[in-house]
Amino acid sequence: MVRYEAHGALIRRLPFTAPLVGRSFRPQAKRLVFCATYFILCFAWMIASTLISGYMYKYPLGELPDLMFRLVPYVPIPYLDLPLYALVVSAFARAIWHTQGLALARRFIFIAGTICMLRGLLQIATALPNPRPMCVVYQDDMQETLTRCGNAVFSSYGVLAVLCACVWHTYSSRVVVALAAWAMAALVLMSRVISREGYTLDLIITPLITVLVWELYHAKCMYPTGGGLIGWLECPDEEGACAKGDIKKR
Repeated sequence: MVRYEAHGALIRRLPFTAPLVGRSFRPQAKRLVFCATYFILCFAWMIASTLISGYMYKYPLGELPDLMFRLVPYVPIPYLDLPLYALVVSAFARAIWHTQGLALARRFIFIAGTICMLRGLLQIATALPNPRPMCVVYQDDMQETLTRCGNAVFSSYGVLAVLCACVWHTYSSRVVVALAAWAMAALVLMSRVISREGYTLDLIITPLITVLVWELYHAKCMYPTGGGLIGWLECPDEEGACAKGDIKKR
């Protein structure tokens, strides 16, 4: 019994695992499972929309006129995804050591799923030719087949980078760390344009949509008693006792 209580005290001291021994774990777990299911469905929809868009528009070849393509020469950047990996690892570490780790993870997953759904809609609405140099065409007598050519509406890599920067911006009181996260997110977006993985439109649309959805959700988090889906997600107890303004920097 003494050993069990000692382990329980240790778990309570860890920010992310503290709710595991509290009475609020079950409702939080159900909400986290719901958000994970929601994300999987939205991600599957985004993949399906890519296939639908490819079938509808056949992905035209050639790149569109782009300002950054004129100003900056094409540079095949090696290890292009390293800044993104660093951002993801840092955001994951932030969630583990945050006092609201489960809430942070739930919000991140739900917002990412929502953006995947929006990206799927945009992919069907508009097909942009992919500017990647390796986007080539093979022709034969019967048909024309495009390879490595996806819809370049806006970058999912950029969305993930901006979301990780939003984690540090909202859930950290260290301004320098938040600025470093935003700088790395900007580096991810710029590197994708320089290496011709996307258009300058990525530099505008990706952070605009991501930050807008993030801020709208967290604005609702401040007043979760209004009902609706977000109100249910933000109520920590089964009885519906919602904490007003529970976003913490620690």
